[in-house]
Amino acid sequence: MESASPGDRARGENMMPAHILDHFRFEHLPPRLQSVSRPIGELARKFDADLPDGAEKSTGLRKLLEAKDCLVRAELERRPQGQSLPPNG
Repeated sequence: MESASPGDRARGENMMPAHILDHFRFEHLPPRLQSVSRPIGELARKFDADLPDGAEKSTGLRKLLEAKDCLVRAELERRPQGQSLPPNG
């Protein structure tokens, strides 16, 4: 079994773990959350396919994942139409 060269190991440290794309899956979500998550997941897969592996791609996808999580939570906080705020007191 061949061991990786120092150059291969250095490049590997900057490679995006393929499993991060698993966190962009949206099929298991209810439709209202899919409407937020789907376009971001599709964008993540496009960037993963189109951009060279490296530290910047890894960081960009990780931050896109953080943004997706925030936006899905924002949708969860949306009140259904017609639902009012609880009274004070």
